[in-house]
Amino acid sequence: MNRRRAISLTAAAAVIAFGFLFAPEISAAEPVANLHDLGVVYLHGKAGWPGGLNGGIVSGLKDEGALVVMPEMPWSFHRRYDATYEQALGEIDTAVAGLRAGGARRIVIIGHSLGANAAIGYAARHPDVAGVVAIAPGHLPEVGNMRSFVSDGVARAKELIAEGKGDVAQSFPDMAQGIPLTTTATPIVYLSWFDPDGPAVSIQLTAAVLNMRSMRSPRTRKANMSKSLPAILRHRWRPAAK
Repeated sequence: MNRRRAISLTAAAAVIAFGFLFAPEISAAEPVANLHDLGVVYLHGKAGWPGGLNGGIVSGLKDEGALVVMPEMPWSFHRRYDATYEQALGEIDTAVAGLRAGGARRIVIIGHSLGANAAIGYAARHPDVAGVVAIAPGHLPEVGNMRSFVSDGVARAKELIAEGKGDVAQSFPDMAQGIPLTTTATPIVYLSWFDPDGPAVSIQLTAAVLNMRSMRSPRTRKANMSKSLPAILRHRWRPAAK
């Protein structure tokens, strides 16, 4: 088995085991050609580092000619929520622009854990991406243990914003792999990540991407975007006014 075939099967196995691939412009039936026109943004997981826990995917893609960037995102070990969810998507925009400037014509976003959430969120807002790979998707502020664990923090963040203290860093509850944690962030930033009605809601993000997957062409997807996206994605999320 040659290296290119091995990479294809490894990537397919990762998608089947850990996430899903949305690639309306890349047919799964087509053999892998050279990847010199492919640009990839790899997003690490919570408290991770650029390129962390990628399982060899990054080096394999680079060996095949793809352009790969691995930005340090606002949820890294060193940054830990120093920007809102929407600002994080803006950082992905910057990474994508750099890839396009370098010659990439197709863009794929790969994310691990919380990075997978952001990858899906970015794809939901950018129907022109060629694909998104979500590896072990994490960060579900709208369901289960996380929602109940951070509910007091969400309520307190809303109160602080209402009091005009939205930009003052505070200690808030967080969770990773079901393990209770604490983190420091401003109420505005915290709410953007943990509000169960906010922009990081995984269920609605995934639904938006799956809706786009059913559209046949980039032109059709763009024309129907306002009809297919949930309202939470069509309108910029803002916390309660100060």
